[in-house]
Amino acid sequence: MNAGEEMAGHGARVPIAVTGATGYIGRVLVDALLRRGFEVRALGRRPPEPARPGVRFFRYATDDERIDPAILAGARALVHLAWDTSGRDDGGAADVRAVARLIDAASAAGVHLVFVSSQSASRDAPTAYGRGKWQAEEMVLAAGHSVVRPGLVYGREERGLFGRLCSLAATLPILPALWPEPKVQPVHVDDLCAALATIATSAPAAQRAYCVATPEPVGFNHLMRAISVHWLGRPLRSIPVPARLLLAVARAAQALGLPIQPSQLRSLFQLPPIATRDDLQRIGVDLRSLADGLRMPQRRRRRLLVREAAAMLRYLTRRPPSHCDIRRLAQHWMNEPDAAPLLLPRVVIALPRLMGALVPPAGAPDPREQVFRRRLMTACCLAEASRDGFSRFGLVEDAAWPKAAVRIAAAVAEEAGLRLCALFLRRPARRASSGPSDDA
Repeated sequence: MNAGEEMAGHGARVPIAVTGATGYIGRVLVDALLRRGFEVRALGRRPPEPARPGVRFFRYATDDERIDPAILAGARALVHLAWDTSGRDDGGAADVRAVARLIDAASAAGVHLVFVSSQSASRDAPTAYGRGKWQAEEMVLAAGHSVVRPGLVYGREERGLFGRLCSLAATLPILPALWPEPKVQPVHVDDLCAALATIATSAPAAQRAYCVATPEPVGFNHLMRAISVHWLGRPLRSIPVPARLLLAVARAAQALGLPIQPSQLRSLFQLPPIATRDDLQRIGVDLRSLADGLRMPQRRRRRLLVREAAAMLRYLTRRPPSHCDIRRLAQHWMNEPDAAPLLLPRVVIALPRLMGALVPPAGAPDPREQVFRRRLMTACCLAEASRDGFSRFGLVEDAAWPKAAVRIAAAVAEEAGLRLCALFLRRPARRASSGPSDDA
C-alpha cells in the first residue's frame, strides 16, 4: 500500500500537484493519481470539468511571476506538464523561465519536481520546442529533481500530436509514405501516466532522467498505417515521397504564408533514439503493444459495423433494409469476440452489389476471410427471415413462379459477373484489413 492509500484510509489524502491538468496527458494522469488514492491539485488557467472529489483547482499560468505557496504546501510531488506549443516568437523562453520558478518553489517547499520533457529535447534540436525542453531539463537535473522523456504519446483520445496525426490520416485522400522512413518510439498515454504516477509518488532519485517509450523504434509510415486502419477504420492509400521533396514543398508553403513549419518535419527525421528498457524495468511499467494501444474506440467501431451491416443486407435483398434489421445485425456482430469492422472498400459500401466479388471460397485459410464469410451467412439468415429477402426472388404468396425463375436466373448471372471483379476488389480489402503486428 502506498502513502496515498494509507492516508486515504485515515480520511486524508496526500496531495500531488499537476500543471496542465486539463491537457491531453494531464487528464489521464489525474485519473491515475486518483485511482492510487492521492489528492490532485490541478494547476491551470481553468478548472477541470466535470468537478470531481479529490481534485482541487489552483489557478496557474506559465507566465505567472509569483507562485502561491499554498499550491505546494504539504504536497508530495509536482508534475510539470504545461508548455506553450503555439509557436510564439520568444522561442520557448517564457516556458524555460516558468520551469526555473517552479524549481525554486519546489525546492523551497521540499517537494519533488517531475518535469515532463520530450524525446526531441536536444541542444541543437531543429525546433525551439526541442531546444527549450533541453534547457529546462538541464536546470531540473542540476537542482536534483527528475525528468521524464516520453516518446510519441498516442491513444485514448485524439488530442496533442496524436490528434494531429489522426486528423491528417482522416483528411488526406492519399498519405505520403516518407522515404527514407523516419523512426519513432510510441508510448500509450495510459502507460506514460502510470510511469509518471510511480515516479511522482516514489522516493525521488537525484538527477535522474527517465525515458519512457517502446524500446524498439517503429517506422513512422507503419504508425500512420496503424492509425488509419485500426484507429480510424479507414483503408490506407499511400504513395512514396522523398523526404527532401517534402521539405522543399514545406519551405515553399511557408514562404507563401501558410501555417507550416518545416522545422517540425526536420525534427521528425532527426529524432534522437532513447534507451528505455532499463528505465521501464526500474519503474515497473509494462508497455502495451501498438496493436492493443490503437484498438478502435467502441463508438467508431459500432458506427462502421452499422455501415457494413446495411451494405450486406442491401446486397442480399437488393433494397434498403429496415433500421431495425441493421441494428440487430450490427449488435450481433458487436457481441462477437472478433468485433472489428471488416473495412470493406468504399466502392462496395456505395455499391453493395459489388460485394459478391469479395465473397471468399468455402474453407478459405485467411482468418479475415472466414470472418467475412461467417458474417455474410449471419446477414443471409436475417435477410431470409424478412419480407425483403423473400421478395428479392419473388417468393411471396401472390408471385408467379415463372417470374421468380427469371429473377433467380438474373441473380445467378449477376453473381457470375461479380466473380470477375474479385481479382480487383478482394486484394485491396485484404490489405486494408491488415494492421500492426503485436511485436511492433
